[in-house]
Amino acid sequence: MTQRTPQSSQTKSVKPPSAGGGLGGAFGAIAMSVVAGVLVAAAITPVVALSGMAATTAVDIFEKLPNHLNPRSSLKRRRSLQRMLMMFMRRSRLCTTRIARP
Repeated sequence: MTQRTPQSSQTKSVKPPSAGGGLGGAFGAIAMSVVAGVLVAAAITPVVALSGMAATTAVDIFEKLPNHLNPRSSLKRRRSLQRMLMMFMRRSRLCTTRIARP
């Protein structure tokens, strides 16, 4: 059989915090913040690029619209149609009231 040797009692000494450890932790936090910022910027860049392209395309489409699509002319046309419809309704109302009377 083997003999067991008694374990030596080792005491762990606690070191006081040093200035280098605090600076190292701060540097590590700053470095990780920089890495996180770069990753977020890399993730957002395609979204920004696509939205810029979509806005440019929308402006180009709007500028290529034909000139005959003038809102004022369609407003005049709508008002004339409204007048024609009102005249028709007045005439038909007059006709129906004349017919309904004995």
